[in-house]
Amino acid sequence: MEAELAAEAEAGYDVDKLVPRRVGRPSLSRAGGTSHRLSVRVDDQTYQMIQKVAELTNRRPSDLVREVLQAAYPAR
Repeated sequence: MEAELAAEAEAGYDVDKLVPRRVGRPSLSRAGGTSHRLSVRVDDQTYQMIQKVAELTNRRPSDLVREVLQAAYPAR
């Protein structure tokens, strides 16, 4: 298999046959919009609380924080 891959690489790739791939997580926005990334600093106690609650509820920390904010400030 290595020899086949090496021969293919040496022969060159047909650019028309390459399939573009998206990288990263899909957008949280609907209809293919963009998602914004926000970095926030928290103290050790807050960080540990977020991690613990996320683990106990089987969620990612980012999902947990997003859900808490949406519950505290529902869309109008």
